[in-house]
Amino acid sequence: MPSRHSSKCTGRNPASGSCTSPTGNDCRSGSASPADGIEVGFLAGQLAVVLSERFGLPYGPELLFRLEVMVEMAAAVLSRGFQSNVLGDERYIAEARRVIEAYLAGYYGEDLEQDGAGVPVLESAE
Repeated sequence: MPSRHSSKCTGRNPASGSCTSPTGNDCRSGSASPADGIEVGFLAGQLAVVLSERFGLPYGPELLFRLEVMVEMAAAVLSRGFQSNVLGDERYIAEARRVIEAYLAGYYGEDLEQDGAGVPVLESAE
């Protein structure tokens, strides 16, 4: 019988034999991550380069891992914010910023702050 992998499937989980997404979630279970539609590792890698160059954060596996977690958290909150409003619900967008800021500040707070203004990478482009 042919395998029924979704377009987000990257292979099989060796332990369970289930179809897995790039983030390791089972593609068929309905528990796929909201970030499965984007290349989480690529985005985290790009952010790691910027944060390393701009703020001197140590580029490496720990930073990459934390940024992947950050992308997953942001994607989960933001996906909820765009479900009922294609322009995005400002409350969810603001909460995503708060979650990300708190998470990154827990590890890199002093390195990311400029003049006590918080985490500048999260400032709105408006």
